[in-house]
Amino acid sequence: LVQLRCRNFRVLSLLPPLIFDAIIVSLEISLFYSDSAFTFKLFVITALWVGLGEAISCFVLSPLLYFGVEKTELKKYLN
Repeated sequence: LVQLRCRNFRVLSLLPPLIFDAIIVSLEISLFYSDSAFTFKLFVITALWVGLGEAISCFVLSPLLYFGVEKTELKKYLN
């Protein structure tokens, strides 16, 4: 999975945080922060919203930051 790259950026390495955050965070929200009792429907809806937010941060913001650092002089300060 690590071998799939797009311009030297590891694409599939972004999937585990997305999946685990969608499951763990939405389970926590559904169990502890909901006014109603836990339902599977509430968990799925919450998981979709958390997963959407994580997908935006992982697949949109992370590549922007990565390629921005690669193109500027910041790369030499981070090594």
